[in-house]
Amino acid sequence: MSMEISATALHAFSTRQQATAHNIANVNTDGFDPQRVDLEDRQSGGVEEKLHQPSEPFPAEAAMFPHQQDMVPQPSATDLAQEMVDMITTENAYAANAKMLSSQANIHGKFIDEIA
Repeated sequence: MSMEISATALHAFSTRQQATAHNIANVNTDGFDPQRVDLEDRQSGGVEEKLHQPSEPFPAEAAMFPHQQDMVPQPSATDLAQEMVDMITTENAYAANAKMLSSQANIHGKFIDEIA
């Protein structure tokens, strides 16, 4: 059970890291809406990820140019500093869960060796 929890966390953090990489790759793309991955606890244990993409970045600019909305290129809504912080946080969380999974596998292996 606990190995499954760590495995779902690895998958969720991998999805979050992919979204962060996608956001960073598109930081200079006009009108780009960054993706966001929310992590939630599963009732049965583990982590579930939900990918979101905001629909309306920069509402203040839309108010400044109400009649020229389609004519004015919108800059990317990606906050590069926040993306870098998210990348480091996700990388550390992934590494911690990978270590947990490795430790659990090692403990199970030793337990089986003792029984045999």
